[in-house]
Amino acid sequence: MKIINKVVFAGLLLAFSSASFTAVAAPEDVVKSFSVPDIERILAEKKVTCRVVSDTGRSCKTAVGLIFTYNVAACSKGPCLGLQLFASFSVNADKELSRVEFLDRVHKLNLKYSAVKFMPGDKSETVHLARYVIADGGITEGNIAANFDVMISMASTFYVKWAAAAEQ
Repeated sequence: MKIINKVVFAGLLLAFSSASFTAVAAPEDVVKSFSVPDIERILAEKKVTCRVVSDTGRSCKTAVGLIFTYNVAACSKGPCLGLQLFASFSVNADKELSRVEFLDRVHKLNLKYSAVKFMPGDKSETVHLARYVIADGGITEGNIAANFDVMISMASTFYVKWAAAAEQ
């Protein structure tokens, strides 16, 4: 019985000590939902310029010329709890890949790079890149900025990854 008590005590001690080291953001740093003005401010700090596409979305351009779009989403019951990030690329224009080869390459990219979702276009000439962020329960502005960094990084190196998938 003493051994069981020691194991239980050790488990409780570990649980409480682990919880005490969890980083917690200050309440003012946590965003409970997404808004276009907040996203525009975060992107402006990254030197990204955006133009209006809709009430909930923008088309943006990075300093190096990468174009992507974002939309705040999941707004049906009030504040927007979702953020969709998209980029599209023209590939395979000369039909060097069959539809099966094209889909296989997109599939390999999805297996290798889970930070974003690669989706095939309907004519095997376009690949769409997407990332979805949720604010359920709150997200820090730093985390929102980091999600854009991931998306921009993946999109910026897309052609290298597309070519690498062909070699595997």
